[in-house]
Amino acid sequence: MILRRFTKHVTDQNWFAVGLDIIVVVVGIFLGLQVTEWNEMRKERDKESGYLIRMAEDVKSTLTNWETSERIYGNIYKKGLVAMSFLNGDKPSIDNIQLLATLYVSTQSHGGIYIIDDTYDELSSSGQLNLISNTVIRKDFRSLIEYIERGRSGNSIYNDNISYRNAIRSIIPIEMQMQIRRECSGRKSYLPCEINLDPILVKDSLQQILENPTIKLHLNIYMQSLVIEETRVKRSIARISELNERIQEELLRYDVINEP
Repeated sequence: MILRRFTKHVTDQNWFAVGLDIIVVVVGIFLGLQVTEWNEMRKERDKESGYLIRMAEDVKSTLTNWETSERIYGNIYKKGLVAMSFLNGDKPSIDNIQLLATLYVSTQSHGGIYIIDDTYDELSSSGQLNLISNTVIRKDFRSLIEYIERGRSGNSIYNDNISYRNAIRSIIPIEMQMQIRRECSGRKSYLPCEINLDPILVKDSLQQILENPTIKLHLNIYMQSLVIEETRVKRSIARISELNERIQEELLRYDVINEP
């Protein structure tokens, strides 16, 4: 229809109408291209917001993991202080059974501290990382991964724990260890244990621990490693929290609220 009308105008030499026809065609093409571009931009925007939501979930899970680790390390350190006080010859403020359980718990270490980067890794490996338009988020996520990996590679806490752990556990009878582990480990380690152990075996174990000259040295080394690890965990939590806030701010630009 447009072509027929255009041909008629040319035949009639109605140059004003011809000009209008050309303008209508050009504007139509421009608007069509613009709409296509807007649709593509909207698709990219939707895709980016989807990935940002997933990244936010990864970061929140990571933050929860590290905050849990901070509490666990803090608890182990407190148990270690009780153990050090006992090894220094101070009079315990708890009974022998609770003391032995505390000594056992102080030998524990904590694994499973890592960063959840599934979404970032997916974007990076597929070459789509630039879908995240905020360059600061991309840079901070990469920096956080490298920071945590450096900390893991230079972490000696597990090796420093082995000597102390072996020294204590080689003295406590295995049956009592299993009972303490069952009743006093995990979440229960934050509270006094409700546990019944043979008082004679408990006293004998405590005496052997006290008389072993190397245990105090091994505990001292482990406690130093715990302090270093707690500091690393706190710094990591600060960086994870900062990244989490930045992603949440970016999601607000998309009118997306990622519920905690």
